[in-house]
Amino acid sequence: PFLDVGRSILLRVVGDWIDDELKLRAISVEDLDAAAAQAGEGLKIRLSDPAPIPVIARELKTAGKGLITLIVPGASENQEVEIALPKRVQVNPQLKSTLASLAGVLEIETV
Repeated sequence: PFLDVGRSILLRVVGDWIDDELKLRAISVEDLDAAAAQAGEGLKIRLSDPAPIPVIARELKTAGKGLITLIVPGASENQEVEIALPKRVQVNPQLKSTLASLAGVLEIETV
């Protein structure tokens, strides 16, 4: 069911050398997006100002294993404030894309 055209999958394999030839055996197959969500991948989101924080909060609704850190400009020109959110959320490519498209989001780094 995972082998659809254009679908990303994660294969876990075991390799064996047999007569100078590498043979791979698939141990498991998973949907890549689902595996990434369970991996605990987190995000650092750099903002130009605090204005998009309420919109970001609405997008972080699905519980998961990922930690989110917001980086906002501080009071002085060369100062930044890091805010580590206590709630863990599901991080997937759709969430990253949605957050990256928001006005005021300068950069998203996967951690």
